[in-house]
Amino acid sequence: ALAQYRHDVLSGLELAPLPLRLLKDDGQIVYLENWARPIRASDGSVTGMFGTLQDITERKRAEDELHRTQNFLNTVVENIPQPIVVKSVPSAGEDLSEYRFTLINRAAEKYFGVDRATMLGKTAAEMLPKTSAEAVDAADMKLIESGQVSFLDEHAVLTPGNGTRIVTATRLPVVDADGTPQYLISVIHDVTERKRSE
Repeated sequence: ALAQYRHDVLSGLELAPLPLRLLKDDGQIVYLENWARPIRASDGSVTGMFGTLQDITERKRAEDELHRTQNFLNTVVENIPQPIVVKSVPSAGEDLSEYRFTLINRAAEKYFGVDRATMLGKTAAEMLPKTSAEAVDAADMKLIESGQVSFLDEHAVLTPGNGTRIVTATRLPVVDADGTPQYLISVIHDVTERKRSE
């Protein structure tokens, strides 16, 4: 790979940095990044190349650890039996109703009765019946205004593909370092079957 990279650079190509994985004599693995550019004469012909070789081992380890953590959290969220829904909060200047679905776990997909891929990136108004969407948007804005964890008692939600469900929900805003809301998390408890059996 390195020989081909150098050959391509000497051919005049300007390529992205080449990541390298090397095994040292002591058995330690290090990660390097090779960056190179062709040197051109006044007529544009390539006469050589120059570049750098940077040790990115610590960065690679940090990225790998972040990836492992993300995979772990994704596994946890996917396997929690309660529906979990995450929506992004509109930025300043955006329509306040533009809360878009950014995460829907497996249980929430079953709860809504539609493929989650059809919901991600969409707003409540685009996916839910009008009355349900308006109620959801109002609850979203109220949650942002309060900035506090809230609990919604039993209420009916008309889903896009699973009929009317009776649910309770715990909802909380997620803020950044400046305290600006970034996401809304809803953990839903579907009590429809219990209510039907009562």
